[in-house]
Amino acid sequence: TIEIRDVKDEKVDLQEKQLNFYAKSDDKPYEFSLNLFAEVDTEESKWNILGPNMQIILIKKDKEQPYWLRLQAE
Repeated sequence: TIEIRDVKDEKVDLQEKQLNFYAKSDDKPYEFSLNLFAEVDTEESKWNILGPNMQIILIKKDKEQPYWLRLQAE
C-alpha cells in the first residue's frame, strides 16, 4: 500500500522482475522502482486507488512457494 493523497497521472509499469511507479499529488511527482526478488504474474497482479492510498497486489508466478521470502532483490 502506498499512502499518497489525491493521486493523479498514476503509472504502474509491472514487469516480471521489476515494479516502476509514478504519480502526482498536489502537483508534486512521486516515483520509485523496485527490483523484485521473484517473478510476478503480470496478468494476475493488479492495483487500485482506495481513498488516500494506492494498493498494489503482486501475485507470485511460482505458485508452489507458500510465501515470498522477501519482496526486493538484494
